[in-house]
Amino acid sequence: MTEHAVTDHTLPDRSSAEHSMDRRRLSPSHSWLRRHAPWLLLVLGAATALAFSNTALQPAGYPINRASVALGTVSEGALDVRIHGNGSLLPVTVRWVAAQVEGRVDRVLAKPGTAVTEGQVLVLLSNPALLQAQEEIRWSLQAMLAEFNALKVSLGSDHLNLQTAVVKAEFAYNSAKLQLDAEARLISEKGQVFSELEHKRTQLNVYQLQETLRIERDRFQQFPNNMRAQLSAKDAQVEKLRKQFSRCKEQVDALTVRAPMAGMVQALPLEAGQRLTVGANIAKIADPAALYAELKIPEQQARDLALQQTARIDTRNGLINGIVSRIDPAVIAGMVKVDITLTEAPPKGARPDLSVDGSIQIAALARTLYLPRPALSQSGQRSTVYRLTDNDHGERISVEFGQASVNVIAVKAGLQPGDRVVLNDTTLWGTPERIELN
Repeated sequence: MTEHAVTDHTLPDRSSAEHSMDRRRLSPSHSWLRRHAPWLLLVLGAATALAFSNTALQPAGYPINRASVALGTVSEGALDVRIHGNGSLLPVTVRWVAAQVEGRVDRVLAKPGTAVTEGQVLVLLSNPALLQAQEEIRWSLQAMLAEFNALKVSLGSDHLNLQTAVVKAEFAYNSAKLQLDAEARLISEKGQVFSELEHKRTQLNVYQLQETLRIERDRFQQFPNNMRAQLSAKDAQVEKLRKQFSRCKEQVDALTVRAPMAGMVQALPLEAGQRLTVGANIAKIADPAALYAELKIPEQQARDLALQQTARIDTRNGLINGIVSRIDPAVIAGMVKVDITLTEAPPKGARPDLSVDGSIQIAALARTLYLPRPALSQSGQRSTVYRLTDNDHGERISVEFGQASVNVIAVKAGLQPGDRVVLNDTTLWGTPERIELN
């Protein structure tokens, strides 16, 4: 028992010595804390007060109903920039059939949607006055042809008479010449057998018959020219009547209206009994196999259009690829008409005047920032948008936009991938620097 007691007393003495040594070692730091504690508490309180004051003084955001806000997220990657427009399919080849003569519609033999061949009868017209005029001209032509033939016979007879007159003149001249030669021979052989007066008369007769022969020959030689002139004049009259008759016959034939080409009747707005004037439209015929698309592009989007750009046409029964082949230089009602030549066969059900939607690729950006297009944003311009800083707050910033399509726009500066932006039209909010979604 004594040994245990001694041991117990010895241990407390050693522990006291160690404790005393620790107290001597820790006493300087405790002393520093005791000296600077008030200052540390003062600095901590000031920092807390400053943070609280900043939070309290920061202006509250413009309150916006969260349910009414549309948000878009900035993405990075390839962007296919396209512009869109509505339009219709139109036939490449179309013919309007117009009335060539006045007439009344007797029968309508075709309807819109009817497939016709070239020359097929579409409409029958009637015009009694035109038929009567054709008969009158026909009889006048026949009478003129009879006169022409009679003139040819008469001129032929005159030609024979002139030929006969030439023969008679030659006979008379030769006979008188023989007598003159005989008298001259007798006078030279036997002296003055005939009186001088008789011999002079024979000479004069020969000279007269010689001139007569010359004149008859001239008349005979000139007669073909005279004959051609008379026949040409009469033939001109015949040809005039013949042309009138041919024109009248064409007009009568035009009372039977035929299809000028094979295709499909697109329009034929006529009824039996209807009166038509010259030039009135009768039917519209188109080739349904050869079509192109005509799109109407808003003028704000048309500035980047160019020929040979690729396009895609949606017929609501299939997609067709094509290229831009014509851009109308005029702007009509805020729209620019663009023709798209189809490079593929149209799908089943495609027909002229079918309403279609189309898009034209104006650029293909390999790598860029883009987001769903905010309201009132324009390509190539700088605008202000609200970017969310957290789930409930947003700030107003300036953003430079690049090329744009209908629903997507490229971002040149001001945003980073993953940023969320308000897409709504914010003009009714005024211009608050911050917004708060609640």
